[in-house]
Amino acid sequence: MLTCDSNVYGHDPVGVGIRGLPVGFSILAGACIVLWLLSVFRGQNKALMIGSSVLMTAGCGALSIARVNNLSQLWGILVVAGLGIGGIVVPASIITSKSMDSL
Repeated sequence: MLTCDSNVYGHDPVGVGIRGLPVGFSILAGACIVLWLLSVFRGQNKALMIGSSVLMTAGCGALSIARVNNLSQLWGILVVAGLGIGGIVVPASIITSKSMDSL
């Protein structure tokens, strides 16, 4: 039987939860920023979605450099990826629901 008892973050649930906060906050910030930009730049939905897709792809792709010994260097990359993810998920669903209302 193969078991793995090692954990990168340890077994402290509070520490693991605190390390998860930047992900959630960056996704929330990305959604809020793009939703605000949707109201500022009316009719530029496609450009905002492309920009968010570029941020998400660049950030998630750059996370491939993650190793156990360089986790502290990944916070900026993680925030860029989260901003892109938030900029895609929430605004895209709102744009879709608004366009479905017009049908």
